[in-house]
Amino acid sequence: MQVRHTPAGKNRWPSYPTRREEQEQAEWRRAAWNMFWLLAIGKLVIMIALAVVAFHLLHPSARSWAVIVLLNWSWILFAVILVIGPLAYRWRLHRVRRKRQALIHAEWNVE
Repeated sequence: MQVRHTPAGKNRWPSYPTRREEQEQAEWRRAAWNMFWLLAIGKLVIMIALAVVAFHLLHPSARSWAVIVLLNWSWILFAVILVIGPLAYRWRLHRVRRKRQALIHAEWNVE
């Protein structure tokens, strides 16, 4: 670790390099996201494999689908939240913009 020295007469604190810490944090963040996506994609592949097995090899009954749902309810809920969250945001944004447009129209089109 190098410390930058200031010329004599100037009373400043030495500045320490933080670039290495930023790189390390970025590396940890990248590793965490890689692990998350690896788990999510792996779970999705297992869900698809279970669905294929249940559809082709087991008797077509509600019990096989119920087992798949019971084994994967948390991931199904997570997927629903991932889909509904952005859709709700876009729907609200659309409503707000439509309301804003109506207010602007009412303000400028006085008859």
